[in-house]
Amino acid sequence: MQKPLFFIALLCLIVSSCKVTADTVVGTYQQQEGTATRLVIKKDKTFEFIGPLIITATGYTYSPTDQNVLAAGGWELNNKQLLLTSFITDSVEYESGTTDSIARFTSVTSFNFWNRYGDPVPIRSIRLPGSKSKPHFGNGLYLFAQDFKATDTVKFCFEGYPDFTYPGSVPYAIGNNTHKIVLREPYRRSVFNQTIFSCQKNKLLAAENNLAFIKKK
Repeated sequence: MQKPLFFIALLCLIVSSCKVTADTVVGTYQQQEGTATRLVIKKDKTFEFIGPLIITATGYTYSPTDQNVLAAGGWELNNKQLLLTSFITDSVEYESGTTDSIARFTSVTSFNFWNRYGDPVPIRSIRLPGSKSKPHFGNGLYLFAQDFKATDTVKFCFEGYPDFTYPGSVPYAIGNNTHKIVLREPYRRSVFNQTIFSCQKNKLLAAENNLAFIKKK
């Protein structure tokens, strides 16, 4: 008699774990191919999106070579369908541009790049003074101030963000310093016009653009 009750309880647990609710849909999602693209579904029924968008007359498309933008709006959940609608007006102010949190007079000069969520932004290539651009891995660069003149320029290139030059994008600083650079995407209004995503377990699918977003653990 106990076995049927156990299997019924187990079945109920499985069904409830697969049920899509406003609580289960909340979270941060990323595309399967392209971790820089991010969709954040918030508990207050708002969302934020960061990714490369090309806005067209019929909606939007994605391009890995385009610059990232920030879009925001509200969301509704109806029968396993998530409806995203961008804010028409600037009801929320979002900081844009580049900021440098500098720690002065350290043992070595370093540049580290991050997005507005605190995730590292990989450097694709670097061009040092007197040399050609070279591929680079990671989100940081280390050098000594005595090897760098105020008239020299270092150029950093990224995927999804404008180039960063030092000095230029931020002022020159004397001595060895740690530069924590935050790259912020420009804000775009009215990007998502009642865009529908189909909700599956830990996944959001947009059939019209063949897009899949996976929930981060």
